[in-house]
Amino acid sequence: MPQSAPPVKQDPLNTLALKLRAASPRGAKLSKERKQFNKLVKDIDALRAALTQWREFVPTLHNRVTTKIEPLVARFRERRVQLVMILSRAIDGQELSKRQKTKAIEILHWHLSEILAAGPDKDLIALYDKYADIGFEEQQAAEADFLRTMANEVFGLDLDEEEDPSTLTAEDFAHVIAAKLEAEHQSDTARRAATPKQSAKAQAQEALRHQLAQGASQAVREIYRKLASELHPDREPDENERLRKTTLMQQANQAYATSDLLTLLGLQLQTEQLDSAALNSLARERLLQYNHLLADQCRQLRTELEDLIAPFAMNRVGGTGELTPDAVVRALDREARELKRWAKDCEADIAHFQDMRNIKHALNAYQLGDLDAEYASPLDDILFEAPLPPRRRRR
Repeated sequence: MPQSAPPVKQDPLNTLALKLRAASPRGAKLSKERKQFNKLVKDIDALRAALTQWREFVPTLHNRVTTKIEPLVARFRERRVQLVMILSRAIDGQELSKRQKTKAIEILHWHLSEILAAGPDKDLIALYDKYADIGFEEQQAAEADFLRTMANEVFGLDLDEEEDPSTLTAEDFAHVIAAKLEAEHQSDTARRAATPKQSAKAQAQEALRHQLAQGASQAVREIYRKLASELHPDREPDENERLRKTTLMQQANQAYATSDLLTLLGLQLQTEQLDSAALNSLARERLLQYNHLLADQCRQLRTELEDLIAPFAMNRVGGTGELTPDAVVRALDREARELKRWAKDCEADIAHFQDMRNIKHALNAYQLGDLDAEYASPLDDILFEAPLPPRRRRR
């Protein structure tokens, strides 16, 4: 019966990080290049750990949203629709004054606009249109035209079809504009960097970067060849050792394919092709080559992490401070509590407004425009170059 491979006890990168600490005793004087190398190893280690944490968290998040948040959203929506129906019956009746009906219609339209922002509903659109001078879809189309015109005239942006403002909330649209402006800024920066009219200093720096990239590529090939020679499983007669080397060789193949220098170095340490002394005495030129490659790898990992957490960052679900899975969970818990409270408030209003006298009293206290006055457009923040606000909690 075939035997299973013994577990590879340490991740190659963790092996490297441990050896670096051992090779750099406290108080030792390190060169600038070696300090940068150590820092890049530490940064990449942290970025990889964060990526792993977020990847493992996403399924948990989806489950939490499906089982906890979505039912509460549905409950809150149902209660709001009930409240809207009470207002509609009051408007259609004979007991409200003309001014009271005007206020009730404004409140009804406000609630329906918020409900319909989550998705179309032909019956609710028909109810909105029943009391409106301009139909809901016509109003949405007019707002979309205004936003498209503003994007073009104010920001010089042409929206893609998939970014049709008629399908976006104002918050969504504000983030689309911010993302496009950032993309254009980065494109302009890259274009300036690629211009052929460079100073002598810039040309020398570019030549150095090219030289370091070539040297780093050659170093990666050399490390991989040594590992392949050591780890080739077909040359190993022992079954357990062959399975272990097969696992390590697979790691080496993947690392070489992605120019993952740290994993290759870690594998060299595991296979004793490299030791602490050799790691501590790397030549300056080799360290420069390694640092060039590691800095690029660090940028790629950071971009990958930013892309992974972008949906959470865009929705500001983590609140202020560092965005972490724990922060997202806390934000979802807060949202669940708010949804429960809002649904209970709606239920209390539904019971309270069964009595027409209570509806009249509430309408008399309400001032026209109060609901709209509570909301400041997030587009204002872009116009005045302020940071984007948190997404508004819908009620």
